[in-house]
Amino acid sequence: MLREIPLLEKEELVLLRALYFASQKVTVSYEELVKIIGEEDIQDFLLATEENKLLLPVSSSKSTTWRDRLLLIQPGENYRMPNGIRALINNLWNKGEWNPDYAIVSYFKQIGEPCCQQHSQFASVCLKLGMDLKRNLQIIQKGESSEWLLEQDKKWRCPKCGNRIIVSFYLKNCHWCGNRLRE
Repeated sequence: MLREIPLLEKEELVLLRALYFASQKVTVSYEELVKIIGEEDIQDFLLATEENKLLLPVSSSKSTTWRDRLLLIQPGENYRMPNGIRALINNLWNKGEWNPDYAIVSYFKQIGEPCCQQHSQFASVCLKLGMDLKRNLQIIQKGESSEWLLEQDKKWRCPKCGNRIIVSFYLKNCHWCGNRLRE
């Protein structure tokens, strides 16, 4: 188990213990977190976990959406861990793996999503076709969408005729000129 791995710094282990503790509960209180983190570090811990959407306040200003939550760092407040993060933290704690794919599939299974396996299969098919969904999303999130669009326009053209091609697992030839695109 991860709590036995000596490579973690003492501070990192304390933070991980607090996140693991929170992952085992529906909500965790300010007071419970102070017992694990300590009074001197609680503010930094809660600011970082809220900013990274690891732990979110239960208190709301307008509605129940996450963006309307008010982070109050004081006794009596409660915080909640999103289900996907809960699966990610539990997998890290129990298996020593930081695996977002596992967390997503685990969450889909937990909520009874009938297509949970299809989601991960879709990502695998895209990767085989040359579409790295994670990389694409990271580029777009960095604000480099113009460069990404140019790159995609070049990538999805037939090298022989220069026309845009239909990206399909089943189509292996350019539908314009018949050129073989892949095996």
